[in-house]
Amino acid sequence: LVLGSTLTAAARQPPIYHTAPERAVAAWLVENAPEGALLLSDFSAGNFLPGWAPVRAYYGHGSETIDHAAKRENVRRFFGGQTGDAWRRAFLEENGIRYVLHGPAERALGTYQPGHAPMLAKVFERDDWAIYQVNE
Repeated sequence: LVLGSTLTAAARQPPIYHTAPERAVAAWLVENAPEGALLLSDFSAGNFLPGWAPVRAYYGHGSETIDHAAKRENVRRFFGGQTGDAWRRAFLEENGIRYVLHGPAERALGTYQPGHAPMLAKVFERDDWAIYQVNE
């Protein structure tokens, strides 16, 4: 048990290890996000960020996410390149999402560029990670 845990930690692989930019995202959320704010991200960030910061994940841990499969598809549609901004805005409003994370996993889902969306304002950036706040 001790050897297995040591080897797992030494491998520096997710979900045990988080990079400096990932930790910076969590630190920004701790300092700036109101408790219970809803965050949109891919599964990997949605699985770890609520344990580090006072946010809730729209799509995260499978047994803690109601309608997990439907939410996975909504995340894919949101970050996909073929979805229109009207659908995205309605989706954010209907679900009460306050922040959108745009990191490597979200970029892998499609070509969506949240920096071009008038409904989002960049509030944090580090390396290839950014947090956007939904404009009210």
